[in-house]
Amino acid sequence: MGQLSTYDFTFDTDVFKRLALSDSGFVFDPVTGKSYTVNDTGFWLIKQLQKNSNLNALHAQIMREFDGEVQVIERNVVEFLDQIRQYVL
Repeated sequence: MGQLSTYDFTFDTDVFKRLALSDSGFVFDPVTGKSYTVNDTGFWLIKQLQKNSNLNALHAQIMREFDGEVQVIERNVVEFLDQIRQYVL
């Protein structure tokens, strides 16, 4: 594992569990009233974070689900997590 395994991403799991998701990529936070749109991969990542907040488990799941260079996948995931931290958490 590389960048994702050393990434410091701490969050309240309840935040993810409260998010309402639609299959079209619409994400709604009923507490703040904010809504977001994510692509299929972002949708998948949020669903995984709703189930499990362990980044090591997330990393393993990502490697099973997606094809590509590990470094590129990890960089993209870290960038998405940074966006989540900025907008949602």
